[in-house]
Amino acid sequence: MQGLWYVALLAAFASLNSCNLGFDLGVTAGAILGMQADLGLTDDQVEIFVGIVDLSGTIGAACSFLISDYLGRRRAFTVCASIFIGGIFVQINASGFIALLFGRMIVGLSVGLALSLDPMYIAEIAPAEYRGTFVTWSELALNIGIVLGLGADYLFANLSPSTSWRVMLSCGLPAPILLIIVSVVALPESPRWLVSKGRTQEAKEVLAKLCLEGDNVEQATPTPTLTAAPTPDPCPNQPPSQTIIPLPLPLPLPLPLPLPLTPTPTPTPTPDPYP
Repeated sequence: MQGLWYVALLAAFASLNSCNLGFDLGVTAGAILGMQADLGLTDDQVEIFVGIVDLSGTIGAACSFLISDYLGRRRAFTVCASIFIGGIFVQINASGFIALLFGRMIVGLSVGLALSLDPMYIAEIAPAEYRGTFVTWSELALNIGIVLGLGADYLFANLSPSTSWRVMLSCGLPAPILLIIVSVVALPESPRWLVSKGRTQEAKEVLAKLCLEGDNVEQATPTPTLTAAPTPDPCPNQPPSQTIIPLPLPLPLPLPLPLPLTPTPTPTPTPDPYP
């Protein structure tokens, strides 16, 4: 498979990354009620549990470029999905607030790491004329994930408090597992990242599958930024010549324009009425 349908399939799989974030946002709204009833959480602990994902997500977002640039986009998907799965496992096996909070922080870290990954990957593989359309799929997947999370809350709301929230969170495992399998087996690396690492031939092979019919692969291949080599000195054994840099001459000051000389009119004496 190649061409536009291939790009669309890759964009759909990459959007599973945003679906994980949406599911976590949606499922937490209902799962927190079972957690509070099962573990006896206070209102302050509930607030910390819900808000800690933003703090850890900020840390993950600040470090996102490290894994995406060092490991590549494809392996970054695998790492982020694995961290997300680990955070879910810690949460569903938690028996107290500290373990539950730790799992929540792991989930937030994975969400922050992966938040910019799928739109960046989609933008780098999509043809220019369809790039905006495919990039919006990550936002669409985010909202689909929220709906799926709320649906899991509704389906398992009637279970016992000790079981309901664990089952709700477990429903978030299939998407990252599928993303790991696809990223390892079928997801190609970003051509732009391959070129940045000097693997131009591999980038051309990937672009041959991504380009539309009639596109030139050579023209579509990103060009790496080259650093100009310093010009060698033709006379290395001779002392450097002294170059005299002429100082700029001062600009002439504008001369004042002559003012027109207008004679001052002499006042006419007023005759004395009483000579």
